[in-house]
Amino acid sequence: MKIGAMSEFIERRKYPRIDQSYTIEFALAKSSENPTNSENISACGVSFASETEMAPDTVIKMHLKESLEGHSDLFGLSPLAKVVRCDAGENGFVVAAQFINLPKRTEELLETYLYTDD
Repeated sequence: MKIGAMSEFIERRKYPRIDQSYTIEFALAKSSENPTNSENISACGVSFASETEMAPDTVIKMHLKESLEGHSDLFGLSPLAKVVRCDAGENGFVVAAQFINLPKRTEELLETYLYTDD
């Protein structure tokens, strides 16, 4: 399984986060896309670094810029996400966002990719 080391707290997420970096972009309403890398990802959300502070409940558009190890059906995935929290980080902010209105098939594809042994 690709799941990283478990932390000391009780996991309340539907899907655990995977410590894996993917090239993504995000855009706030009426702004251009901002390239960054994910810090971790799950089938229902993502955490990433940002130079921009974002308030909780801010809706952003994500864009997965690369294929997930041969899963071309996930290339170019562009879900909407809602900011859950935004914490000060070393070089700006660390944003945690939950995907919203993700088609069930896309969630299933992410779940299969992220949580199935190769």
